[in-house]
Order: sequence, then structure tokens, then C-alpha cells
Amino acid sequence: MAVKDEFDVVINVIKRRHEYHIYQCIECGARVRLQIDPKLKEANQYGRNVQAMALSLMATGNVAVNKVRMLINGMTAGAMNPSEGFICKLYKRASVNLEKFMRDLKSRMIPLS
Repeated sequence: MAVKDEFDVVINVIKRRHEYHIYQCIECGARVRLQIDPKLKEANQYGRNVQAMALSLMATGNVAVNKVRMLINGMTAGAMNPSEGFICKLYKRASVNLEKFMRDLKSRMIPLS
């Protein structure tokens, strides 16, 4: 018996819609809604997996920003088309999140005398 394995990858786009209903007071007419999550400040957001993939392509694969945008657009059949500005900002956001790690690492590597 001969056995042959074939591996493949499927990319599924997951769209999560967050709805925030606006209510109007019957008596005074004031309009109110629940507070929107701060991470949902734009009309469209990109999830952690897309952000991690973009960062990985740039940092590990040395892929240019415009190519990262084209790859994401192509892999998602046009469903996602992040701007180059957004992709560039990922590096800065990632580095800010690593500040504490870098301080801790430095303190362990250079012990106090």
C-alpha cells in the first residue's frame, strides 16, 4: 500500500458585527447609547490574527508594507484591504506593548552591582 499526504490551508474571513443601539427618551428626546468599546473606534477593525500576520510578514519575512497589504487582500479574496498607514502603525503599537518586557529583560541581563 502506498500512502500520499496532501496538506492545504484554508483562510476564512470572520466578520464580527458589534451593534450599539441608540435609544431616545420619550419625555425629553435625549438620545443615548451604551459606551462603545475603545478598541472599536473605527468603522472597520482588524483582529489580532490579521495584525499578527502582518507584523510577522514584515518582521520575519522582511516583506514590504505595500506587499503585506496586497497579500492580505489576496488571501482574503478582497474582503480585507488594510491601508498601508494602518500596517505601519502596527510596529509602533507592538513596540509600546513590549516596553515592560524590554525593561524586565534588561534588568535580568544587567544585574545591579
